[in-house]
Amino acid sequence: MIPLPARLVESALVNKLGFRRENRKHKFYLLEIAGNVVRKTMISHGERQIGDKLLSAMARELGITRRQLEDIVACTLRACLKILSRASSARTSQAPHHQMGHRRID
Repeated sequence: MIPLPARLVESALVNKLGFRRENRKHKFYLLEIAGNVVRKTMISHGERQIGDKLLSAMARELGITRRQLEDIVACTLRACLKILSRASSARTSQAPHHQMGHRRID
């Protein structure tokens, strides 16, 4: 696949998905809900292009597929929210009942 420009991925993380950026040895992107970090990923400072391996690793860290991450980078905010909603629904429906906080009654 064609590498994505790092600046576009960074922009999608911050502007479309609401991640907060922290500059350390690398650029860390943190997604917080109610003060808790629920997702995180990073990009090296000198990274100009994000290739296959790094894009796949970032998608895993975000809990989405690589294709979904590519779509988020390429799409409008409204389309991004739709992608994330579908990804969340798919994970919830595939999770065993004990992981969702439900007790099984036999």
